[in-house]
Amino acid sequence: MHASPSRPARLRALSLVSCLALVAVACGDDDDTASADVEEYCAFIEQLDTQDGPPTNEQLEEIQELAPDAVKDDTAMVAEAFIAADGDIGAVFSDPDIEEAFGRMEAHDAEVCGFETTEDEDEPDTEPAEGAQIVPVRAVDFAFEGIPAEVPAGPVAFELTNDGDSAHEMVIIALAEGADLDALLSSEEEPSEDEAREVGGTFAPPGEGGVYANVELEPGTYAVVCFIPGPEGKSHHELGMRTTFTVA
Repeated sequence: MHASPSRPARLRALSLVSCLALVAVACGDDDDTASADVEEYCAFIEQLDTQDGPPTNEQLEEIQELAPDAVKDDTAMVAEAFIAADGDIGAVFSDPDIEEAFGRMEAHDAEVCGFETTEDEDEPDTEPAEGAQIVPVRAVDFAFEGIPAEVPAGPVAFELTNDGDSAHEMVIIALAEGADLDALLSSEEEPSEDEAREVGGTFAPPGEGGVYANVELEPGTYAVVCFIPGPEGKSHHELGMRTTFTVA
């Protein structure tokens, strides 16, 4: 069972790279080479956004070579941070400079490549839902603290505070009766919605809080999981960031 980090999201639909989309980097019959270079860059970005798992070191080196001048410095900063992190993606996004560089890269790619952006959809809730019971949750390296064994049914706002050194997410999953969370997480096959269904979640960089996972809970068993890749090639949930609770 797998999931991608909630922030920063780089899953975008690739639209056709037309002359109008490429106007900012010289488009026209007398600059076919520039157009081809940009098309290659955009195609490579799409590949990174749609593949399973984080980019390899070879891909990180290649994207630095392909990056247009407008984002070459930002691309180098992000790529080198990924390489230095050695698979610890949570550590990469703990750096606000990296977040800002990603933002500039995404704005550039949206304009030049014609990608759709999902920034507004990805912003976490900063207020609890009206009438929801608030459940404070602390994320530490690497565990969730404060989640009770039993939560009442109805609207619930899990208020996440990240007291760890890495970025963390909490993904809330409804489990089928008798489902084994460890087996689902270790499986190479994606579970069906009858086995496990994501109902909500949120994300927080280290040292930040005040974000909410607003969910409507029905009776049953639920899991809370952090899927962000961590040190030594292990996801945070493999290091202990997973737990379950029941809803009565």
